[in-house]
Amino acid sequence: MALFFEIDEARKVLGLEEAASKTEIATAFQQMSLRFHPDKHKPEDKPEAERRMKDINWAYGLLQEYCSHSDCKYLFTERAVEQAYPRDAYNWRWATFMADNI
Repeated sequence: MALFFEIDEARKVLGLEEAASKTEIATAFQQMSLRFHPDKHKPEDKPEAERRMKDINWAYGLLQEYCSHSDCKYLFTERAVEQAYPRDAYNWRWATFMADNI
């Protein structure tokens, strides 16, 4: 289960809008993978490319988990994520509330 800020960050890593289909997510992943693959960079740039590839792989995996197996558009707004993971949204609000009271 993922929280809104994680899914929103994953969306931004892949350069997606607030609504995207599974095809658009896969295309963005492929383009970013080709662009930042460590084997395509000079040795001095490889550590940064490896870090970016880890972020890209994490983002793709998280968005794949969030999306179901149909080919419609998925919203990555806070409300849509809360509807997909209602218990996590409650826990996040509770954690924020408790942090504010400390």
